[in-house]
Amino acid sequence: PDFEAGLKDFKERLANYER
Repeated sequence: PDFEAGLKDFKERLANYER
C-alpha cells in the first residue's frame, strides 16, 4: 500500500490539528 502517502497525509492532518 501507499504507506508513505498515508504517512504524509497523517502528518498533514496532525499539523492541521495542532494548528
